[in-house]
Amino acid sequence: MQLENRVHIARYLEENGDLEGALQALEENVAVAESFQDGRWLKNALQDLQLLCMNHQSLTKRGLQV
Repeated sequence: MQLENRVHIARYLEENGDLEGALQALEENVAVAESFQDGRWLKNALQDLQLLCMNHQSLTKRGLQV
């Protein structure tokens, strides 16, 4: 539930021009997902982060790292 909530928060922040906040929320998701249930939700968390990065040229470098 926390992971899903952070995704919604990140989308809200993105829509309101706070890319750094959105990036931080999704990176927190990745950190939580890595340690939760043996990484069961990690793929989803990484995809959410990657999608944000793909939609914004300023985050291209981070997107490639993901």
